[in-house]
Amino acid sequence: MKPGKLSKTVLLQLCDGDHCLIVQLHPYDYVELPLSLFNFLSLPDFTFVGIGIKKSLMMLESEFGLTCKNAVDIGPASPVFEDCCTHALSKDQIKLAVSNAYLAFRIGIFLLAGFKVY
Repeated sequence: MKPGKLSKTVLLQLCDGDHCLIVQLHPYDYVELPLSLFNFLSLPDFTFVGIGIKKSLMMLESEFGLTCKNAVDIGPASPVFEDCCTHALSKDQIKLAVSNAYLAFRIGIFLLAGFKVY
C-alpha cells in the first residue's frame, strides 16, 4: 500500500446486487487507499466482474500497488468515463456508473453460475 498520484481519473464501480458504491479517484489528488480496500479486493472467494476492469486495475496496481485476486473483464470501458471525469460526476454520470456496476454484477452472476438466470 503506497500513496500515489494517478495519471488519469479512475472510477471504481462496485455492486453487490443490492447496493452500489461509486468511488472517483482524481488524477490531481494524492491519495492513500484504505487497507480495507486492499483486503477486500484480495478476498479469494469473491470474483470482481467489470466493464474495463483490467485497465483500471492495471492503473491502480502501478500507482498504488493495489491488486485484485479474481477479476473478469466483460468489455471495454464506457467512453463517457474515459478520462473525462476530472470534476464531480453529474447525476447522469452517477446513474450510468450505477447501471454499469449493476449490469456487470448481473452478468457476473449469470456467467459464474453456469448460465442460470436468477
